Amino acid sequence: MPFVFYRSVSAGWRVGVAASLDGLHVLVRDGPVEETVSASDIYVPQLSEAEGDAQLLLHMPDHPSIFLQKRNAALMSPTPLVGLPPVVDLLRYRAANDEFLTDIGDNFSLLLGEGGFTGGGTSDCEIALKAALAWKVSHKRQVVVSSGHALPSLSGALLDTCCTLFEATPLQRSMVAAGVRVISAFTSTVGRRHMCYLQAHVCVKEEAAEELQCVCLECNHLFVTGIGGPNDFNFKIFSYILYGLTEQGRERLYINHRQRSFVCQSSIEDAALIARLQEEYVAFTRATEALGLSGATLQAVLRQVAAIVHLTEVEFYADGTPSNLPALKSVASLLELDFEECLSTFSSREVCVTAARLLYRAVVVTLVKKVNAALRFAGKATRPPPSITLLVMPPLPPAGSDSLENIVLATMYEEVLQAFLRTSDHEVVQWQRAGLCAPGKLQELFAPMDNYGLLKLLYGLGGVLSLARSARGEETVKPALASCAKSAHARLNASTLMLTLDHSFGTRQYQFPRATDDAAPLKSVYHADFKTLTHISYRECGCRDARSSARPDADGGWCRATRRCRRVAPREALA
Repeated sequence: MPFVFYRSVSAGWRVGVAASLDGLHVLVRDGPVEETVSASDIYVPQLSEAEGDAQLLLHMPDHPSIFLQKRNAALMSPTPLVGLPPVVDLLRYRAANDEFLTDIGDNFSLLLGEGGFTGGGTSDCEIALKAALAWKVSHKRQVVVSSGHALPSLSGALLDTCCTLFEATPLQRSMVAAGVRVISAFTSTVGRRHMCYLQAHVCVKEEAAEELQCVCLECNHLFVTGIGGPNDFNFKIFSYILYGLTEQGRERLYINHRQRSFVCQSSIEDAALIARLQEEYVAFTRATEALGLSGATLQAVLRQVAAIVHLTEVEFYADGTPSNLPALKSVASLLELDFEECLSTFSSREVCVTAARLLYRAVVVTLVKKVNAALRFAGKATRPPPSITLLVMPPLPPAGSDSLENIVLATMYEEVLQAFLRTSDHEVVQWQRAGLCAPGKLQELFAPMDNYGLLKLLYGLGGVLSLARSARGEETVKPALASCAKSAHARLNASTLMLTLDHSFGTRQYQFPRATDDAAPLKSVYHADFKTLTHISYRECGCRDARSSARPDADGGWCRATRRCRRVAPREALA
């Protein structure tokens, strides 16, 4: 029975075992699940007997066009294979073949790719100018610029070029540059590598004389596995604390002035590099001032980052008692927690590392929101304006590598571009499995995180899916939906019982029936261990019905319950 890639009706492209490859339909076994799949949705790879599933996904020498759907990006959802990210590969395919425009079904344009404008030693400013000029003449509402192997400086160069083209004022340009500098301190490393999927949206008014309306930065899928383990890629903010602060500043964060090496920050011996980091820290503090962030806000951020540093230092003896009580006391002081509460909460190395990573994500999310508030120059937009989106990601892992870190990175690429949640829920799952109840102070820090809030809204007690399983009739559904709609992620149309959830790649809508007679079964689309749900039907703006091979109508999508076309407003943008 051969391994095959198959398009699941519920979970996108997956790996399974086919009973036979004969006929128009093929029975595929994927763990405990068996599924009948159309032969056109089957791809048989070439692999040796020694290779396993995870290695197989990273060792594909050629990317088959069946996965790319290179003429229609809308048909590339739902989630494709791990290690074969759809939009990234679509961008790479088009760049390699000099296809820099779009076709039917796309809601974005490709302007440059890793094999296109970025080759030949072209400077960041030249790349940025070409991309921005191409956007200006493309008349597209949404433009995507791929720069997977670019230095962090490209995002700043592109933003500055766009601001220049749209005649931004000197103050606006300086504030945009300040925003990029502040965020890059948390998303790039001392070695000048991106460790996240960064989106920069430049929005302009649709008028004859274009005017810069706002710049919105999004930091999705921050790659934080280096925090708490052997770390060759130190985030700049850790270096700023150790080398940029004065002795008094470090003492306020409970860091010994002689200490230069932590788990999350290797000691730096190069005097020239230390001098550069000190200069960067001064520029970083000036950037926070330019954005209007108060000194108290900056100190609060540094205290939280210092708490992360100390959390990574906590080790445990064989009997489960912590071996570094001073570090734990520092965590309690910095986060304003009771020490006894800290002892009971941070009870293992795994919990400490998970909390450090989760806290780092929370700090970044909060900071990004403050930066975006400062970069909103024309008030709140009434409708999505045209925008250019720069995708900046860590480089893809080597194709021949099967190390765990590279498999995780390849998985991140897949999650980045198709997953519903903005950031990976891996740390949240670890946190929950540890049986941990976050203290109130920490809960406040985690509240702004998109993944944490969305997980609770979707899967928590009283959330969308539990409501779909249990609610009966409008009299019980309506108040429960109103409770869900209190979340910042959700909107409820009380007259139609339509719950709308926003995320970085569009809008997802859940249509609840008014009576149990209207209920239709569906499956959770984005999770492999899906369960059959009832009392809810689902539609997705501008996307292909996962159960149907039909394409979406030009003005809408397909109802999964009735298989009839719904006049649903299409998604205007990927992000």
